[in-house]
Amino acid sequence: MVLVGISDLDEETAGKYPGIYQYGQCQSRAFIKGIFAFFAGGVAGLTASHVIKRRYPTIPAVYNVVFVAGGAIITSYAVASIASKQCQRMWVHTAQHNVPADAKPGSVYVQTTVPTPEPESVQCNGEDIGSFLKLYSWWKTRK
Repeated sequence: MVLVGISDLDEETAGKYPGIYQYGQCQSRAFIKGIFAFFAGGVAGLTASHVIKRRYPTIPAVYNVVFVAGGAIITSYAVASIASKQCQRMWVHTAQHNVPADAKPGSVYVQTTVPTPEPESVQCNGEDIGSFLKLYSWWKTRK
């Protein structure tokens, strides 16, 4: 599995890639989701083949294999691909925004250290709205 290789990383290498351990756990979950989806797709394909066989009895039995394999492969690929892309997005987001190491995958992390520029004088329709923008930025940081 993915975790075996990642758990053996030294601290220097792991420090270069923030969130590598969470990424490994997320990829392992994506792999397991893909396996479960493989079996679910196979069952769905088998069910579809029986329904089609009842409706059209002249279809050869070899197509049962096509339905089962096709359902299993397509479902597994779709589920594992979506889950893997979510893991990739999570890792990129972690690396770009310096998310704490103890953040759980899928949790929302809001970075509150972004400096808000203070407008001196902003004109809108001839009126100075700089004080309104200062009040608005104070209101956003208060929450």
